[in-house]
Amino acid sequence: MTKQDWFLPLAYDIAQAFAQHYVPALDAELTARGLGWPDVGALQAAMAADPAPLTAARNAARVPYHAEAALEAELAAAAAHGVLAADGRGGYRPTDLGREVYRTAMGLVAQTAAKLSDRVPAGTGRLADLLGQVVAACEAADIDTPSLAFSRTFDPGPGAPPMARVRRYNQDLIIFRDDAHVAAWRPYGVSGHAWEAFSHVWGDNVWGDRVATAAALAEKLGFRGYGEAEYAAALADLAARGWLAADGDAYGLTDAGRALREAAEDATDAHFFGPWPLGAAEAAEMRGLMEALRDALAADGGASAPAAG
Repeated sequence: MTKQDWFLPLAYDIAQAFAQHYVPALDAELTARGLGWPDVGALQAAMAADPAPLTAARNAARVPYHAEAALEAELAAAAAHGVLAADGRGGYRPTDLGREVYRTAMGLVAQTAAKLSDRVPAGTGRLADLLGQVVAACEAADIDTPSLAFSRTFDPGPGAPPMARVRRYNQDLIIFRDDAHVAAWRPYGVSGHAWEAFSHVWGDNVWGDRVATAAALAEKLGFRGYGEAEYAAALADLAARGWLAADGDAYGLTDAGRALREAAEDATDAHFFGPWPLGAAEAAEMRGLMEALRDALAADGGASAPAAG
């Protein structure tokens, strides 16, 4: 395995730089319909599951850090807003309105990719081919890949403009990193929210500031659907395993816990980069093409919002 430390920062930069070109229009469309980005997320998951119903349990398999009740509430909210319909058996399907909103969102993405075709670097087609090779290899990885499978549902096809293909493959690999990380921590036999709590007490390679108490975890990660009591129980369990040590209400990693968490990060990298089929020259070529594309996309001003799809 050759670790490509440059890849994920570049991938995130490209995703955000592309999003700036369509997010304002999509945001205006959602606002006009009385919808929000959580509705888009729920709708997208339902479209990926279609024609099967989407359930909170199915979502939880892909997002193991969320409480299933919170995922159910998100689906119910999207149903209340008219983009999903409950089937009375715990499942949800897109409504006609939902399909219309989805087509509008994906249409904006496709239009943006086409519009940018004359300004992206000439090597963008080659970049799409290289990224596609990596994605295909990751699909064959020997780990569970529910997030990557979800992302691949939205592939625009080989005939799409190179920018559209690059965008999809870029999203695929960002999302595959989630699968790689879950595969790294699952063998330790802890729950998703306990592992996430452990990571945020560790404080490296996570968003936001390090936190040390159950109350701080509940505040920072409240969107996951767990409260202070659940995080207190998780921290106590982690301490019982010898991974954390308590100092009053605050927790910090023990030497054993730090070594374990760092080993999990190394395992994540092994799962993520292990399948890559590119040699050193091709990896360097891909890096250069990604840097050129990032710079071209970022030449205009930007918008900050989730990147649908």
